[in-house]
Amino acid sequence: MTGNIVWLASYPKSGNTWFRAFIANLISESAEPVDINKLPPDGNSRASFDAATGLDSTHLLPEEIDRLRPVYYDRVSAASRDAPCFYKIHDAWRRLSDGQVLFPPEATRCSIYIVRNPLDVAQSFAHFLCRDLDRVIAEMNDDDYYLNREERNITRMLPQKISDWSSNVLSWLEAPADMKVHLIRYEDMLRNPLQTFTRAVCAFGLDKDEAAILQAIAHSSFATLKAMELKSSFREKPPKADSFFRTGRSGAWRAVLSDAQVAALIAKHHAVMRRLGYLDEAGNIVDL
Repeated sequence: MTGNIVWLASYPKSGNTWFRAFIANLISESAEPVDINKLPPDGNSRASFDAATGLDSTHLLPEEIDRLRPVYYDRVSAASRDAPCFYKIHDAWRRLSDGQVLFPPEATRCSIYIVRNPLDVAQSFAHFLCRDLDRVIAEMNDDDYYLNREERNITRMLPQKISDWSSNVLSWLEAPADMKVHLIRYEDMLRNPLQTFTRAVCAFGLDKDEAAILQAIAHSSFATLKAMELKSSFREKPPKADSFFRTGRSGAWRAVLSDAQVAALIAKHHAVMRRLGYLDEAGNIVDL
């Protein structure tokens, strides 16, 4: 039986919010862009988890939360009444210690995995977290990296095992076939938007024509999203960051990362970077 959740999966700062804005506008088909604070939800929302399970997750250990997340997602899928529901996640795909799959295939309609050059991810993630680039690169290279795993367990989002960049990517690209993973590169969203977004729409089975897709692309452009953020703010922006939406360009890392920082990322992730076209066979960086 096919579930109803479309997982919008990615390593952080890889284009997930941009894609959610596209989805919101595609579904709306309004003549005006959808408010940026009304995008498809985060699959790690603590409030949504608590509402679906009837529990107070601040009283649970991260491992206990993990064991209940498949139950949460099954309930979300069942409640959507055969309509696709879109959930943003940054977790690596994985099995839990009790053998459960974190993202149950029974709840899954399909999975969209969005990937971005890790060199660009690093500079964008550092800005987002207001952290030193070297620290962010170390986290991108850490196979046990978590988001929101605070000792007091009171963050707005549930703990998420992100893992290192390559492991996050491979966990989804090599997930079982019943996860129905469709890969999108951020750089293709920039340079071939109609083709890239159309293929994604076909993957999750919405019946939308080219005109509707083009309008959704226009309504979710970076210029539009940035203008809305300047006018009314964006609730997903970290308090310390000056903005969430910046340039949305490819290759911005060249003005930010040092040679040593580039080398540290490539040393860890060269195999997956080559697989995805970010490095050529000789190990040279490819401009996309």
